[in-house]
Amino acid sequence: MEAQYTIGGIPIALVIIGLVNEAKKAGVPSQFAGLLAILLGLVFYTVWSALAGAEPMVWFTNILTGILAGLAASGGYDNIQTLKGE
Repeated sequence: MEAQYTIGGIPIALVIIGLVNEAKKAGVPSQFAGLLAILLGLVFYTVWSALAGAEPMVWFTNILTGILAGLAASGGYDNIQTLKGE
């Protein structure tokens, strides 16, 4: 089994950016946005591993991939905000 990098054709990092944005609108402080992005990445890939019945080593790989997806989402969002001048 290989890792799933999209949800309905949308890259998971973009889904995470959208969810973090909505969380911030709902009142989550901006300083926790990066941590929230990493946690969402972990949740997506942990659930994916559970649903797919993954072997232990695949779990490990998916968890690392989730962390990286969260970091990518967080960094991508920060870069966009810098370009926008916010």
